[in-house]
Amino acid sequence: MFGRSSLSYVNEHRPWQLYQNLFHRLFARFQSQLALPGGKKAQKFRFKNKLVSLDSSVIDLCLSMHDWAKFRTTKGAIKLHLLLDHDGYLPCFAVITTGKVHDVTVPGP
Repeated sequence: MFGRSSLSYVNEHRPWQLYQNLFHRLFARFQSQLALPGGKKAQKFRFKNKLVSLDSSVIDLCLSMHDWAKFRTTKGAIKLHLLLDHDGYLPCFAVITTGKVHDVTVPGP
């Protein structure tokens, strides 16, 4: 072996379709668990338009390895922008940008 971790080796030798299939199965399972026992649905607030929330998280990176990700003078970062759909309580849209990009300027779906 080349001294790599087991997880790294597994990720390199498994097809991406395996992870896509796992995601869709888990997504369907969690959506079905959102219903209350006995088949009753939770009472929801009624809004004229669809309710979504925008969240962003800054993920620190090593600036010497990722010079394109300059965030501050000595720090590198990327920003993960998520659009949360309140119907399923799961992200419905995601964008990864450099750390300096503001939430308002991220292109939408």
